[in-house]
Amino acid sequence: MLAAETQLLKNFQILDNIEYPVYSTGSRFFGYFRDCSDWDFMVDERAKDELLSLGYSLIEDPVYADGTTTLVLGKDNFHVQLYKEDDLKIMIAIRNAIRSNTYMYHLYLKLDKKDRKMFWKGLLSLEKNLFNVEK
Repeated sequence: MLAAETQLLKNFQILDNIEYPVYSTGSRFFGYFRDCSDWDFMVDERAKDELLSLGYSLIEDPVYADGTTTLVLGKDNFHVQLYKEDDLKIMIAIRNAIRSNTYMYHLYLKLDKKDRKMFWKGLLSLEKNLFNVEK
């Protein structure tokens, strides 16, 4: 096995063994990745200390500044977006809705990275405003 493949496997094993569930996202989840694409994941923000102890470090990248991501940690070519528990549930639901709706999925794939970010923010705002109305 090549060194890069060995490191990739180690990184998957680390995420597979942390206390909180880890969800795939980004270009690899949506199917528009290239060989050089990074690996994006979402996890509950309570996993922060565990990930830091496993060698992950803070990534400061404005691409992730969407108002719901609390932090982004990275190690090698892995980026883990941390969310508050309720926001994580919403983001997973949106991710799954995009992937399972043919029209929405094809529309999403046509957007550039900046517009995809706006698309996510719009769906998140709709979800919070329409479905989480306090009584």
